[in-house]
Amino acid sequence: MQMESQMEAVKVEGFGPDSEVEDLGRCVDEISTTVSRLEQRVNDVEQFYLTTDNMELTITKSASAFKEKVKEKQLTGLEKQQQEASQREAAALKRMQELMRQFATILRQITQHKWAHPFMHPVDVEGLGLHDYYEIVQKPMDFGTIKSKMEAKDGTGYKNVREIYSDVRLVFKNAMKYNDERHDVHIMAKTLLEKFEEKWLQLLPKVAEEVSVYLGMMNFNW
Repeated sequence: MQMESQMEAVKVEGFGPDSEVEDLGRCVDEISTTVSRLEQRVNDVEQFYLTTDNMELTITKSASAFKEKVKEKQLTGLEKQQQEASQREAAALKRMQELMRQFATILRQITQHKWAHPFMHPVDVEGLGLHDYYEIVQKPMDFGTIKSKMEAKDGTGYKNVREIYSDVRLVFKNAMKYNDERHDVHIMAKTLLEKFEEKWLQLLPKVAEEVSVYLGMMNFNW
């Protein structure tokens, strides 16, 4: 009887097997709770970075799309400018051809005049014994040379009618400069120059328009 009482006392003092099981169970529960919390945090972190990556990818795609649209718009604008420039050049070329045609008509009328023959070819300086000709006339000119330059295809020809106009005047001015005003050649040159100037005045408004268009094209290209 006394021994049984002692055993029960020992059992109470050591809490017995049931207390140890309960403590172990509580520890397992705490560990499980902690693991669950850690797993949740890991999931939260993974979700954060996944969301960030998706946002960066979306932003990158949007930026790329925007750049492509801007580039496409710039190309479209450049192509439009090039097309407009080509159209202006074509129109200017057409006007130039028409002016050349009209100027050629004027030139033909002058060169067919009965007094035009001394000016159709370069002055025969040696044959006529004009030893001082090149001292007085710095830039000789004649209608044969003008005709050749008008028909040139190698880029050495006239660029516009104003250049032809200057050379035609030079033909007559040279003759008037070298020959005395009472000389037949001087009189013939002066008469033909006056006729030419009258016809040139009729063409001048179109020439002025050509100059205006040319300057406008230069400003645009600049």
